[in-house]
Amino acid sequence: MAQEADAVAEKIAAFQVTSTIAAKANMVDDRHKREVIGAAAEDPNNVDFVSAQDGDKAATRFDKEANYTVHSLTRWLSQISSDDIQRKVVPEKRASFAETVERLRPESKDLVELIQKEASHLVQGVCHNDLLSANIMRHKEQRMLKIIDFDYTKKNFLLFDIANHFNEYTGLECDYERYFPSDAHMTNFVRLYRRHMREHLDDAKVKAKEDKDTFRVFDNEEIFYTDSEAEEEKIVHHWTSLVKFMTLCSHASWSIWSLFQEAVSNIDVDFLDYAKLRLARYMEAKDEIKGLLSSID
Repeated sequence: MAQEADAVAEKIAAFQVTSTIAAKANMVDDRHKREVIGAAAEDPNNVDFVSAQDGDKAATRFDKEANYTVHSLTRWLSQISSDDIQRKVVPEKRASFAETVERLRPESKDLVELIQKEASHLVQGVCHNDLLSANIMRHKEQRMLKIIDFDYTKKNFLLFDIANHFNEYTGLECDYERYFPSDAHMTNFVRLYRRHMREHLDDAKVKAKEDKDTFRVFDNEEIFYTDSEAEEEKIVHHWTSLVKFMTLCSHASWSIWSLFQEAVSNIDVDFLDYAKLRLARYMEAKDEIKGLLSSID
């Protein structure tokens, strides 16, 4: 189990570094550049964008893209609240659908406020955003891991990928009592992830130096480095709490996504029921997890 966790943690770190480098190298034209600069300047909380780009700097598609978690908790929620979407729900489910939306509304607002509060600790980069076990494949002969299925790959908080991966341990039946990882497992995973992230960031720095580039993968990537083992352990435990917080964001995000699917999808799946399962877990865990953040702050 420990060996598998190490391999998965390494693969997540590698994916995030490589994908973020690619996204930041993908330039947008001048018209879109102006959109990025204007939108970033208008965002008082600076949540949807990594940084406000000034007129002398080139804008990338990474800069232009909204944060996946924040977008789902705000824009998606607004959309599923609309009459147009709710009319698409079969009549016998509309009342339950609307009730679930209303339960999500204050919770999403609280999550966005907490994200703003913890923003300095939440590194943004390109994330997979759907790291269930089926999307991490192992080569039969070489035994190497490979991440697949990039439908939801967007800019997000890096720890969301870890949190979402932990939530997916429970499968579609959402049996958290049986399958959700222990605190010890999560803490060790975070420790491994940070170590592998430093390795991949160091490799990226060497490559940038060879190319005579001052490129930084993440705006606040120094957060991955510490001066002592004691300081590192302190941050590992703090990040474990942040991962737990991100599990709440994952539950809310997928609950909102499922409500969207309930309204528009032709697939024969009870998306409303799944939305309720994810929301139920959120409600069950939120007080303890929010308490953890308060005790740290």
